[in-house]
Amino acid sequence: MPPLYDPKALTDSLELDYVHRPRALHRWLTRSTWLTGSLAVLCVAWVLWPTHHTALEAGPVSTWHAMFNQDCGKCHTETFATATRLAPGQTGVHSTPDHACMQCHPAPDHNPCVKADNCASCHKEHRGDALLARPGDRHCTMCHAQLKEKYGTPCRQFENVASFAAHPEFLLWRGKDATDPGNVEFSHEKHLRLRLEDNLEAIAPAVRKLREMECSYCHQQDAAGKYMAAVQFDKHCQDCHPLQLLNNTDKVPEPLKRTFLAFLKEPVPHPQKGQTAWHVRAAARERYLQFAQGNATVLKLPSVPPKEWMVLPGLPRRGEPATQSQIEWVNEQWKLAESLWFDKRAGCAHCHAEVSKKNSRPDGLPDFGKPRIPQRWLEHSVFDHRAHRLLTCTSCHEGALTSDNRKDVLIPKLASCQSCHQATPGFARADCVECHQFHHRAEPAAWKATMTIQDCTGK
Repeated sequence: MPPLYDPKALTDSLELDYVHRPRALHRWLTRSTWLTGSLAVLCVAWVLWPTHHTALEAGPVSTWHAMFNQDCGKCHTETFATATRLAPGQTGVHSTPDHACMQCHPAPDHNPCVKADNCASCHKEHRGDALLARPGDRHCTMCHAQLKEKYGTPCRQFENVASFAAHPEFLLWRGKDATDPGNVEFSHEKHLRLRLEDNLEAIAPAVRKLREMECSYCHQQDAAGKYMAAVQFDKHCQDCHPLQLLNNTDKVPEPLKRTFLAFLKEPVPHPQKGQTAWHVRAAARERYLQFAQGNATVLKLPSVPPKEWMVLPGLPRRGEPATQSQIEWVNEQWKLAESLWFDKRAGCAHCHAEVSKKNSRPDGLPDFGKPRIPQRWLEHSVFDHRAHRLLTCTSCHEGALTSDNRKDVLIPKLASCQSCHQATPGFARADCVECHQFHHRAEPAAWKATMTIQDCTGK
């Protein structure tokens, strides 16, 4: 049992003035409160300062939007939209409305099957992405992985795609033998294996250039560097296959034979796009007429025009008027040249596979048809040859070295692309937007922008 204390002495042991004496804990709490409050005020002031808005961002903006990094109002045009979107049940509210995006990026409407109702549904900003136009595969595969099951009959013609590794074979090669629709006879194998010793000394410079450049002698990139420009006779074929006048010199006087042979070797212009054999005939007849008028004395062709020749007043005269004898000589020479060009295998038919029959020519001229050489083979995807310039052409177009038929298709198959493009570190990208564009790229409209430099920089 503890000892008994005298209650009267208890007050002597109590310090009744302790509330008035300063204590260390009290001083520390007071100072901490003031310091915390001051820091909070400074932080708010720092965040609200015009050049410090990035403190409110969920992450850095994309590279292309860096100029708007300090001007949130360029994209966030509606007050408190971000905060409202986080509230429960606010599913139709977006931090950035579509019209804020469309002022700089006018784009076509979405595909009717796509349920996305806002640009930011796929193009997520404040993720630090270098390219905002590269959404992840999830945005594509959420529909395309089960396309037929989700959308039924309208999509039965398409295959499901869960990833590039599970991508179906290109439509060009799927379910049928692919053939080139072009009607120009050409052998890649023959042109890539030309040798000067094969009686080609007459065109030795062109052959050496072809052997040096190989595929790029004819297949040259367009201005954008993505696709190959169209092969043109004047640029790529004429050096080895000049469109010369075919004729003989039996009826040409001996003093003119050497001049006439030089005249025949000068190429005639090949028809351009939209032109026909009629333009070749016109150019050739004009050439023959100039030769006849320039050598009328040796050819014993009268140079005096017939009396009934008339020149309409007010119209300029193009050279000397042709006499009847000159016209007859031109017709005689052209008749033979035309038969060699249009009716013999050594003429135009050497390259042009399809030609109308002679008895069906209303004007005596053949119809060789359009070349029909495709400029884009895989129309539902995009490609950039410039990005693949480190590879030899035959790395992808393997059949070019052995192709001797114009109907051979030399476009690579899916396996060739998958050998480099894989979702594995160390390989080329294999995401959907690497080859496919969601928004349809229509013809560029007239330049009618609305923003100024001050609008972009905010200064």
